[in-house]
Amino acid sequence: MNKIPLANAILVDTNDIPKNNSIKSPPSTPSRINVSSIMNETITNPNIVRRKGYGFPNNDYNHYVFVEPNSNGAINYLTKYNWPKGLINSFIKSCKKIPYRFIIVDNSGSMLNNDGHRIIHGINGSKMIGCSRWSELIESLKFHALLAENAIAPVEFRLLNNSDPILVGTGKDNGEGYKALLDIFEEGPSGPTPLVEQINQVIIKVKLMENELRLNGQKVSIVICSDGESTDGDLSEALKPLIDLPVWVVVRLCTDESNIVNYWNNIDENLELDMDVLDDLTNEAQEINNVNPWLVYNENIHKFREWGSTLKELDLIDEMKLSSEQMRIIVANIVSDGDVTDWPHVEIDFNNFINIITEHQAKITIFDPLQMKLVRPINIYKLKAIYNIQQNSKVCSIM
Repeated sequence: MNKIPLANAILVDTNDIPKNNSIKSPPSTPSRINVSSIMNETITNPNIVRRKGYGFPNNDYNHYVFVEPNSNGAINYLTKYNWPKGLINSFIKSCKKIPYRFIIVDNSGSMLNNDGHRIIHGINGSKMIGCSRWSELIESLKFHALLAENAIAPVEFRLLNNSDPILVGTGKDNGEGYKALLDIFEEGPSGPTPLVEQINQVIIKVKLMENELRLNGQKVSIVICSDGESTDGDLSEALKPLIDLPVWVVVRLCTDESNIVNYWNNIDENLELDMDVLDDLTNEAQEINNVNPWLVYNENIHKFREWGSTLKELDLIDEMKLSSEQMRIIVANIVSDGDVTDWPHVEIDFNNFINIITEHQAKITIFDPLQMKLVRPINIYKLKAIYNIQQNSKVCSIM
């Protein structure tokens, strides 16, 4: 029996972790209780009924668990969503490098605004439809929650209003946390945007993990999903302690309002923090098209970045034109298994490089949120126009 040491002297028997893609039927809807103070969580209005946290042994919200991800479960789940092998392999590597994730969920009243978008798929094709910000967000969060369950990749969901933290993806609670999370999602958003309170509580918990993370060369991911500014303090000041902690921060914006986008971008620019600010799928696709037009940005890549990816090239695709080597890595992740060992180098054998891409993506189609149609994931014409340096220069060869 292989056991992994956890915080608070708790042990997980990895032989008990599910090795398949099945999720046991969760129990009935958990009851609501009034909670006034747990783990120093301050509830500003004690008359508000909050849902009890799930997934934490003995309601100990200090509890966390680091486990080896269930690679087979992840592969089975992501394959159903047509993820390429390269992204799946990178996902598994990310789970090992980032063994625990916090997702802070803005369920404030403004999330009911109907300026969101989501893709629906059917037998007649795919289409982008309008919806509320909340509907757009929870579709993505449901994907991540079930991915966590299948991959045995712990994720702690922290809603801003009316719920204590919920932990999913431990493989030890028979799906209770996952079912409780879905029930809360169905209740819909209401209330203010107390982001600072949640950031403070996450910092407390990350400090409990810090020594173990540094010892193993790991970090945690903190994903902030929000459509507005914090209503309970200076968010930039609240985030500063994270600079000295082993964290990767993702801000998943749920609006394209310029003042909110600028608010978060200013925080990103002014803090020396590992942070990636993501727009919604369409706006992010447009940003990437502006600097790397050969890459067809799609929902699989977007969800991976939401999750918290350790593939550094993905963090750069919306910021700058990728070098030929960076492009080569991204292409291999999108159309192959991510291993570039046997791929020819762009600046030495460009034509063969193009032939390999063409062969690998011959049977792959993805939905392009900009063109609103199914296309190949790599635009060969635009790739040639940007990277085919052999057209204008000679390659030195040794005789």
